[in-house]
Amino acid sequence: MLFNKMLLFSSMYHHHKVRTANCMLKTIFEIIRDGGSRYKIAGRDFSRAVDFLYVTDEDVLTPVGKRGYLRSYIERINRRELFKRALVISKRTVKTHDFRYTELTAAHTDPGRLRRLRETIAKRAHCPVYEVLVDMPEGPSFREASQMFIRMPSGPELPLSKVFATDWWMNAYAEVKWQGHVFCPADLCRKVGPIAKRVLEEEFDVEVLPGAIDECSKPDVAS
Repeated sequence: MLFNKMLLFSSMYHHHKVRTANCMLKTIFEIIRDGGSRYKIAGRDFSRAVDFLYVTDEDVLTPVGKRGYLRSYIERINRRELFKRALVISKRTVKTHDFRYTELTAAHTDPGRLRRLRETIAKRAHCPVYEVLVDMPEGPSFREASQMFIRMPSGPELPLSKVFATDWWMNAYAEVKWQGHVFCPADLCRKVGPIAKRVLEEEFDVEVLPGAIDECSKPDVAS
């Protein structure tokens, strides 16, 4: 089960198309929040968490009843016009001694920091902040290994984490498979990529290699 979980994270949950779709869906609610009373879905402005309980997927993704930028954004999702990779952050694209996996993934839990990063990139690229998405996902968790006990041939029961190197697996994932991204519409990639590279270098005090942009032109494979 743990092995399959690792494979699912690398091939599905963290695949860049899944991540960009997830970021675009979250941006729908960001647009509503920033728009004040201009934008609502099913009469809800999502100023309260309970508002999410009153809408369905159809309410969110149907352009009917929406207006302005919110409508056009939702229509892009319906047409499968997902944002493309402008920059790829990984162990391969950041100078080895500068790669700070935990600091990068910590940004995932700080929406304010990600918003400021996006605003800086968007301002330099002269585009709306909603056209620049920064994604630094958290790695897989292996809590199951500490919650599952096995009976040894002799002696007391032990948690699986004592006999199975889950820490090594997590480190290996961070080293080999983890990727962060900067996404934007296809026509902005050439402009946003180099700008995002400079902004991330300033923010995280790292040296981002040219491969961070070159990776974006590779064929779409689940890697």
